[in-house]
Amino acid sequence: MARTDTYYGLNDWARKSLAKTLPGVVESTVTYANGRTKSRRQENIPAVVKVEEIGRIPGYEDRPLIQPLKAYTMHDGRVLEEYVQEHFHCGGPCFWIALRYRSTGRVLKSSLWTHKDIHGY
Repeated sequence: MARTDTYYGLNDWARKSLAKTLPGVVESTVTYANGRTKSRRQENIPAVVKVEEIGRIPGYEDRPLIQPLKAYTMHDGRVLEEYVQEHFHCGGPCFWIALRYRSTGRVLKSSLWTHKDIHGY
């Protein structure tokens, strides 16, 4: 019987929240080393301004890495971290990921997988 690592990742709400854009316009001028300038305009500012790897979900046996865990710096300065909400073995390890605030550790309830979602697989 084959064993597989299963990574479910973030739920739909969390993925959509991280992909959002904010209404607004950023206008800037880039000045290059040779003195040339170029105007730039960006509409719909991304809500996430920085993504960093903060850890890794280790693999088993011959698989060294299942998935990195990430932190997302939001436009307003808040940092959301991924963490393993649920993990169990069912023909191999299964991982469900949720989000929490870095500063307080408080979980974003909307990012949690439901009991039905997890145990329905």
